[in-house]
Amino acid sequence: MFVLGMFTRRATALGTLVGVAAGVVAWLISGFWLWYSTAEEERISFLWVSVTACVTTIVVGYIASIVQGILRPGSQACSTENDN
Repeated sequence: MFVLGMFTRRATALGTLVGVAAGVVAWLISGFWLWYSTAEEERISFLWVSVTACVTTIVVGYIASIVQGILRPGSQACSTENDN
């Protein structure tokens, strides 16, 4: 959430929450895959689970914020038209 809010101008509250929900789902899926569905020799590092969740949160949150801006003009957190 922090990276999405600090480094993008289009992040909205709803888009960020959608991104966080997608990140939690990605975290659960990759964690399940890490511990339960692969053999011990084929497992990835546990650190990749966090990277997967973080990247998913940023990408999905940004896309959801853009879609929200298209569907509801004027609902963006920062207006880019009047920035000086």
